[in-house]
Amino acid sequence: AHLPYGHCGEHANDGDFEYLTFPDYKRVNPTLKLVQDLVQALDTGKPTRGGVRLARRNLELIFAFIESHRRGGKRVRLPLDGCKLTLQRGVAPKPPRYSAE
Repeated sequence: AHLPYGHCGEHANDGDFEYLTFPDYKRVNPTLKLVQDLVQALDTGKPTRGGVRLARRNLELIFAFIESHRRGGKRVRLPLDGCKLTLQRGVAPKPPRYSAE
């Protein structure tokens, strides 16, 4: 069943499905937010909000979902130890389109 935009649902303790409404929020373009974050980091010298540490943690969560599925839905502990999954790129990286000149 599809819920109307801005709604989500959950099963209550009695098993009935309860509709919840998201609070109002300002919708923004995610690409614009990424560029603003990068500009702020360049202007201030502070790190970006995400960075490689956050990206690594997110990737570990994705691998944990996959590993749990491979184990038949069993719980896996983080950090993943002994996981044989790897992230591979099937094509060579593309050269930059623009030069710094």
